[in-house]
Amino acid sequence: MQQHIEPYENKNNPIVDVGNKTVPLIYFNHIKLNYEESYNYYLENHESVIAVVMGKIDVYVDDISFLNIGKRKDLWSGKPEGIYVGKNSKVRIKCFSKKGSEVYVAGGLIEKKFPPFKINQQQIQKVQYGSDETKTHRKIYHILGKNGEGVSGRLLVSELFTVG
Repeated sequence: MQQHIEPYENKNNPIVDVGNKTVPLIYFNHIKLNYEESYNYYLENHESVIAVVMGKIDVYVDDISFLNIGKRKDLWSGKPEGIYVGKNSKVRIKCFSKKGSEVYVAGGLIEKKFPPFKINQQQIQKVQYGSDETKTHRKIYHILGKNGEGVSGRLLVSELFTVG
């Protein structure tokens, strides 16, 4: 049986939560924060990536701080930045953009714990493919892909755009 999640205002509650019956191995959340608001999460058995869509955030993973994360004013303004978070970590995301911040958190089940790290714009791999004939161009930004080999599990986190 196929299932489709229609767009909705999730109010920072997970869109795909831990233990989801349809996709039990993943976690996914869309978080919108106003200036100086915070959001906390903890995933016992999932590694995750916080991908900044817009605005600037500070991220605290256990006792490690990642400050001033996010370079884009919106989704269409260049490559994203992010933070990799190992399983069994307490996370706090704090917005310090006057216009607010928007992030996605994508996670996958994992056995081993890896330490957190920042993913800079320079580390984002851009892939483009498609056909001029069928006008099916795609642009993909791999936020966590090859840049995560050896320092994360098998989680692949990307942004995909249809171009033209």
